[in-house]
Amino acid sequence: MLCRSHILAFVICVLEGGGNEWLTTNNENLTRVTALLDQVVPGGGTNLERAFRQIHNLSPAPDNVIVLTDGLPTRGDSVALPSSQVSGSDRLRALEMAERAIPSNVPVNVILFYLEGDPDASSSYWALASRRGGSFFSPAGSWP
Repeated sequence: MLCRSHILAFVICVLEGGGNEWLTTNNENLTRVTALLDQVVPGGGTNLERAFRQIHNLSPAPDNVIVLTDGLPTRGDSVALPSSQVSGSDRLRALEMAERAIPSNVPVNVILFYLEGDPDASSSYWALASRRGGSFFSPAGSWP
């Protein structure tokens, strides 16, 4: 059975640098993805555009995308951003370019774990989800 909206299959494609096959839903694949995620150390900025481009390689196309994020992207492929200090307007431009990379018929849902200092993130991701037929959710600041 293919799991077309399962985020873990996409994680494998991105982390292993390829593959356009969806994973079957089983314990072996879940263990493999969990092990890969345990090795990831965040750093170097967020390039949402590159992640959204990867969606085009998946066959069949996903029926849903779920973005888990703590703020606006800090990197992009189609927009030149400074390597040190990325402004709020730079980050908004990076999100705009990322949205252009999403296939037109794929709904995008966003879960924003908001961090202080990114005031445009909530409204920008809400608008993205709204335009793309998805949902937006941001847990209370006191979570968990």
